[in-house]
Amino acid sequence: MTARQAWRRGAVIVAGVFAVAAAACFRKGKGVEPARQPVVLVVNNRGFFDVDVYALSSSGASAARLATVTGFSVARLVVQPNLLQPGGVLQVRLHPIGTLVTWVSPSLQLSDGEHAQLDVYSDANGNLSQSVLYPLTDSTSAPPFR
Repeated sequence: MTARQAWRRGAVIVAGVFAVAAAACFRKGKGVEPARQPVVLVVNNRGFFDVDVYALSSSGASAARLATVTGFSVARLVVQPNLLQPGGVLQVRLHPIGTLVTWVSPSLQLSDGEHAQLDVYSDANGNLSQSVLYPLTDSTSAPPFR
């Protein structure tokens, strides 16, 4: 074997080692969720009080105000994916204006492309404990955007 052949053989081995090392360092995005679509939240305020609606992005730690929904009205809100909790979980907080009351919904797991409805029920004191958040099964029944 000549020096030239030995050099080529060594270069091929080095290139192979680099290829294996690069492949070993490459990771597929484990645990990374694909891009989600925005969630449509239909809010049906069946009470007298206007309510501020917030999306809770992580177990109530941070809240982003979505809108104010006036009493006895329906609004269609868009919740951006970054306002959902990990795994596509939607949780909202309501505050009836003019009261000291707040209400936090149970967490709602939504599949990609699935939407939600929030029925707001309040009493004369602004108590919202009868309010309900649930998946919207037929998005065609939702009112159009305002």
